Amino acid sequence: MRKVLSVIVMIVLPAVFLIEGMSCQKAKVVPPPASITVVNAMATSNPIVPKLGADTSGRYYNDPNGNSMIQVWYGSSQLYSPVAGTVPCLVVPSTDTLFKIFNGNITLSSGGIYSFFLSGDTAHADTMIVHDNIPYYGDSSVGARFVNLSIGGKALTITLAGDDPNNTQFPTIGYQGITDFKKYNAGANVGGSYEFVIRDQATGDSLTSYFWSYTLYKNNTIVISGSPDPLSPTPLNVFSVNNY
Repeated sequence: MRKVLSVIVMIVLPAVFLIEGMSCQKAKVVPPPASITVVNAMATSNPIVPKLGADTSGRYYNDPNGNSMIQVWYGSSQLYSPVAGTVPCLVVPSTDTLFKIFNGNITLSSGGIYSFFLSGDTAHADTMIVHDNIPYYGDSSVGARFVNLSIGGKALTITLAGDDPNNTQFPTIGYQGITDFKKYNAGANVGGSYEFVIRDQATGDSLTSYFWSYTLYKNNTIVISGSPDPLSPTPLNVFSVNNY
């Protein structure tokens, strides 16, 4: 009888430890990473290569063989999902990965959503990190916000095409100013787009216009870069970033 009990104990105890081990494994919760969109608004710049994290080689690339750098062209953006915390961040030109456009640490919270804007030029880049609050729309609506990264620091206002210039959608956006998201109707009668007019805040003059083609229920950041001076070699450029 003792032998039988010993055998039972020998079988039961490992099973108990296995169950406890599995319970401990199930109790482990991996915190969600942060989400950060890097936006290249440095007028006429070469593509940039952001690196987020401690390793200095692997994250430059987007395939296992390291054959293709993740390049962010002027007027575009790239989404990254680093582990939250104090994250080393290095941004270099694709043409010279030894030159540091930005080199520092950024603090990201678990599950947080961020936008990292680079403006100015690669030799003297202006940077701005925004902790985003992305609205949710359950009806036939969309959202847009504007960020002014234009050269020269001129304050801007935004109107809708056809509206009175005094009827501003977004008044007085200074350099590196960013608005909140504004809700717009996206019903069938709208037609899938809005035309915004970017104006000089001081004079009210139209500088350029932008057709925003939206995606239902989603948000976009509309970036204004380049120079409002019509004689500048870096003309005003407006582009959209997805905030999905």
